[in-house]
Amino acid sequence: GILRVDHPDIEEFINCKNDVTQITNFNISVAITSEFMDAVRDDKDFNLIDPRTKRITKTIKAKELFSEITTQAHATGEPGLFFIDEANKHNSVPHLGTYEACNPCFELPLLPYDICNLMSINVYKYAIEIDEVWVVDWPTLETDIYTAVRFIDNVIDQNDYPIHQIKELSIKIRRVGLGIMGWADLLIKLKMNAELHYEMHTLAAKHCHKCYIILKS
Repeated sequence: GILRVDHPDIEEFINCKNDVTQITNFNISVAITSEFMDAVRDDKDFNLIDPRTKRITKTIKAKELFSEITTQAHATGEPGLFFIDEANKHNSVPHLGTYEACNPCFELPLLPYDICNLMSINVYKYAIEIDEVWVVDWPTLETDIYTAVRFIDNVIDQNDYPIHQIKELSIKIRRVGLGIMGWADLLIKLKMNAELHYEMHTLAAKHCHKCYIILKS
């Protein structure tokens, strides 16, 4: 759950995990605005605004609220921070709306009713032995990236959506995310040491760029 830093309930929200038995298996974050961070830096007052009436409900010290956020983050690990204005600067579909929150694991910001299909490739499975040396099977990985992206894009059309707003936006934007898992296991399999560290990262960077060109086309 994400709540804007200027919401009237923000102080209660920040402290809602003091009782660890009440809100479990649920991440919370504060949507931080540029205006708020400016007020923290300049030690100014900050207004809490009713989202319905747009009226100021309370004026507080920005630094005190920020201190409350950091204190709770140290005590419980939450709330996280979502820099909402900065995220909206990079909104790829501004004509469809503005970001308000993100997905549960915070991989990407989302519009209202927005979703993203996520999938991971286990890169450890692409370690192959050639002449007693373990290497990455890049051609097979490239082929499987094509297949995986096609698969998760097909999910958009085949999915059963709970409400029509989600379906409509999902088909318009067609967000997909392909990540990796097994990275550490792969490096161990390749017997990566300090000497190979730079080479491995260079290869990974080159392949990531290649994958980007593939997906873009």
